[in-house]
Amino acid sequence: MKRALCILLSLILILLLTACGGGGDKKGKPTVEEIVEALDKAEDAKSMKALIDSMEGYYEEDEPIVYEGETITLGQIRAMYELMAAFEGITDDTEEEAGEPVTGDALAAVGTWVGAYGKFVGDSAGNADEEFTLVLKDNGTGTHSRDDLEIPVTWTLNGKDFAMTEKYFGVTLDYTGTLENGELHLFNGDPTNDFTYEYVYGFGDASGIEVPQREVDLSGLAAFRGDWNGALGFRNCTGNYEDLNDENTAAIARFAVQSDGSIEPFIGIDVEDTPFVDLTATYDDFWEELKISGSWINVSFENIPVTEYDGTLHIEIPIEKETGSLELVINLRRLDDEGWTYEDPGLSKANIEYCKGMTFGELASLIGYDFWDYPSPDEG
Repeated sequence: MKRALCILLSLILILLLTACGGGGDKKGKPTVEEIVEALDKAEDAKSMKALIDSMEGYYEEDEPIVYEGETITLGQIRAMYELMAAFEGITDDTEEEAGEPVTGDALAAVGTWVGAYGKFVGDSAGNADEEFTLVLKDNGTGTHSRDDLEIPVTWTLNGKDFAMTEKYFGVTLDYTGTLENGELHLFNGDPTNDFTYEYVYGFGDASGIEVPQREVDLSGLAAFRGDWNGALGFRNCTGNYEDLNDENTAAIARFAVQSDGSIEPFIGIDVEDTPFVDLTATYDDFWEELKISGSWINVSFENIPVTEYDGTLHIEIPIEKETGSLELVINLRRLDDEGWTYEDPGLSKANIEYCKGMTFGELASLIGYDFWDYPSPDEG
């Protein structure tokens, strides 16, 4: 398919560069020039389908159509139409694959199923922000609307066991699941695998289905919570910030977990009058990820990962402005930790010795912060 796309783009580019023109609408077999011109003008699936209709009966599916040394076939043009139609949500009922005729109790599944939530099997919380709908017809076919696509499906129901197959652009995806008590649960893989995705639907209306909430496990926060000391490095600096490239300065951090499970983050840096502003943190216990959001020099950043490896916290924050860009690279280790090795930036032996025995408040004071600038110690 990629080759078909490349050939199509090449033909269009050749046409534009050579300012070729075809002879408009004509009856009978379209010429190569007319085909190339139609490809150039095809803006949607409908116009691509019109071209295919004009070629059928005159060109075989794999017959080479050569223009300026490039080759394309009717089959490749048809594949491009299928791709465009899929993205535009167009299904061709005349080509719809027939499913098994629906009889008996399975008729209860016919109709529109509205998505209530989706989730990974291993995650206890559902995501109700997704929008997906399943329309099931009495001939065993239907349409699955998800991810801004309209995907044809075939389906069967035996007792409470539901099976569905999606066919999208040559790719087949099988679902299994259950229909019980007015809820349809579909899995796009092994339902015992934690990373299989589960879709949950209600018949006609999903408002009565309760979206499961996660009982948050904060044990993984142990790797992040508490007080940290380290360094900030300016990297990949351009424009007005080019002179800062490879410069390092002091950095400290506190991630305080409060009794209600919320996280109060603080990152202090030894850069005059340019603190981090509106800093927030979220923790995903399923992925065991801590992410921070906020702003620096009036540039907002969101969901920046805070990663932990071998006792070091690592943060990379990209900053882009019209006057230039740079990356803030922060490495942190526990107070009085002497395990600094390969980190860049990191604390030198002299810095480690100088900071040894200092409290977090003393370190904060050294780089210009007062006690009201950072949260109280961890209460969790």
